[in-house]
Amino acid sequence: MPLSLSNVLQKSILIRETEKTLLDLFSKGKLNGTVHTCIGQEYIGALLPQILKKGDVVFSNHRCHGHYIGRTDDVEGLLLEVMGSSLGAVAGVGGSQHLYHENGFYSNGILAGMAPVASGYAHTLMNTENIVCFFVGDGATGEGVFYESLNLISKFNLPIVIINENNNYSQSTSRNQTFFGDMKMRIQGFAINYKKVNIWDLENLIDEVFSTFNDVRSSRKPVFIEVECYRLKAHSKGDDDRDNKEINRYLAIDPINVFKNNNNDLYLKYKNEAIQRINLFFDKHPDISNNSEVSHISPINKNEAIWIEMGSYSNKRVN
Repeated sequence: MPLSLSNVLQKSILIRETEKTLLDLFSKGKLNGTVHTCIGQEYIGALLPQILKKGDVVFSNHRCHGHYIGRTDDVEGLLLEVMGSSLGAVAGVGGSQHLYHENGFYSNGILAGMAPVASGYAHTLMNTENIVCFFVGDGATGEGVFYESLNLISKFNLPIVIINENNNYSQSTSRNQTFFGDMKMRIQGFAINYKKVNIWDLENLIDEVFSTFNDVRSSRKPVFIEVECYRLKAHSKGDDDRDNKEINRYLAIDPINVFKNNNNDLYLKYKNEAIQRINLFFDKHPDISNNSEVSHISPINKNEAIWIEMGSYSNKRVN
């Protein structure tokens, strides 16, 4: 196997502990805006440090934290950003979904919104040795701009790896209710090479992704990888109406949980290292958790809502 399974698991655990920290901070009212965690889907992001080169660029989506950490290792910048600090990755104005890093990372929350941007950037790399890595969720494959971009990607033979993280849910709607046809046939209809892997066979996932990036780097032709995975937490904090039995089935086969069961000592070592790194962040920024708390408003019946005209604007933060 060309890449280190141990390194992938170590980075995956760092991503997971960071995401768990963000969920905890949100519950305490310490975050600006929303937060979409990738718990259960950390493994692709964890691969990036070993397969990307200087000059390669990652374009991600709303569930971008794992990709960001994998590409930049900037846990501190991510935490500061989502907590609304001017020291964050984009000075606290991008939040959870709109991240940037000079090492080659861009994300945006618009569904499939990065498809034409990633395609355009890949066009600028045609006469170089670099490539673009573009992440898209299964829900975004229902967007027209995604297919318009595939047409351009194929037409110009752009050096891009499209990674479709298929977790079978578009927010809370099952893919079974929305998707018709065959993804492989859709992609091959654009004459783009299609591959399919899953996160539960982690060694095969590592091998396939590694070889795919090398192929695109040498052939300068696009490849689409469908990665079957499962999101273990809600789409965004509390909006989860999936059957607990289904979630528990995937918890049992989650690679990090399997690793924990098979090699608990090494798992605890990696987990403790991740927690120590996160704790060092809070030691370095002791005042960051003392920011004014965010008010949480309980859902109300829209027919019972009372609207009042505000005499002036307020800087009060609300989730």
